[in-house]
Amino acid sequence: MSTLVYTVAEAAEMLGCSTAKVEDLARSGKLAGLKFGDGGWRFPARAMDERLNELALEEARERRGPRTPSGVLQALPKTGKPKRTLPVLPALRPV
Repeated sequence: MSTLVYTVAEAAEMLGCSTAKVEDLARSGKLAGLKFGDGGWRFPARAMDERLNELALEEARERRGPRTPSGVLQALPKTGKPKRTLPVLPALRPV
């Protein structure tokens, strides 16, 4: 049977951060959680899965860098340098 709800410590381990950071994320609404009367937070497994997916997508976008729309070429900036030309080869004569 899989876990349906995680504690602060379990959530911190999954996200690779401190328990204080998990509580900050929960208070700010960046991580869905419930605060119980004993002062402890509980995080639904589905909310953790969604947050992990969001973090993975953000990291992938950062690695990939900015992208241009499909089929559109961006103009390269003009550098003012003359184009390099190939040398002219002498004509070949039959032997």
